[in-house]
Amino acid sequence: MSLSIAERKLTIALLEIAVDQFSNHGCNDFSLTKDSPNGAALSKKEAKEIINSLNKDHSVGGEYFQGDWVHDTICMNFIIKKLKKEMPNE
Repeated sequence: MSLSIAERKLTIALLEIAVDQFSNHGCNDFSLTKDSPNGAALSKKEAKEIINSLNKDHSVGGEYFQGDWVHDTICMNFIIKKLKKEMPNE
């Protein structure tokens, strides 16, 4: 399934609002593998793929993220960046 341009714009806008709101939480830990309100229930293989992508993308370089715990706002910003990169120039 692919998103239309309008759906991508909507997703970006909603994620940007969520990042702003979530950044005010006391804790931003998010499990990639746990099936809970603070988790994505991904397989270990899927979680490793996300961790590897975040490590490639994160500005500090090296293996910044390990295991299956990440910051929710970092994940959302990562998705926002990917969606914006896929948008056609207007």
